[in-house]
Amino acid sequence: VFHRFVPISTNFASAIAGANCPSTYYGSKIGSWENACIKPYPGNEAVAFGRAESDGVHYALHHLGRLPIVVAARLARVWGLRRNLLPGSKLPQLPDRAAIALELGFVMYYGLVLLAIYGWVARRRRPVPAGILISTFILVTVSAFVIYGDVRFREPAELSLVVLAAVGAEHLWGRRGGRIGRPTVA
Repeated sequence: VFHRFVPISTNFASAIAGANCPSTYYGSKIGSWENACIKPYPGNEAVAFGRAESDGVHYALHHLGRLPIVVAARLARVWGLRRNLLPGSKLPQLPDRAAIALELGFVMYYGLVLLAIYGWVARRRRPVPAGILISTFILVTVSAFVIYGDVRFREPAELSLVVLAAVGAEHLWGRRGGRIGRPTVA
């Protein structure tokens, strides 16, 4: 149909084009994605997005000096740090949520991250393999590094985050003398 190979979709091409342009390398949208960056080209979708992807790659290659700052912004966005690190960042405006609910969500997320880090350290003292837990963090980080940063891309790692936080909570609870349903050995 497109007269050129399209493995699954043209989304990757539009992601590259929308993440590598002036508005996503400078200013308050640094590290994100902008639909306005994708130039319309005539022809079928595969050809048009192929040219747009080429524009994005070309822009990135000609702005390599700016890339470390952009990548840092992408990682800050995906891991929820952008509110504190990026200039001009504000809470997202969601129509059905009060600002206080969003602020409490950030506080809870940061607490969960701290507990998960503690859980990772506590888990290392036990001979339990945890590569599957860490692989999700690597996947999210690499995706943000290559494409762009958005908190929705963090979703694959959130289950691992909760599991590690639970390990941390259980370890803290056990240190205080509490028991969480551990079977007794007779």
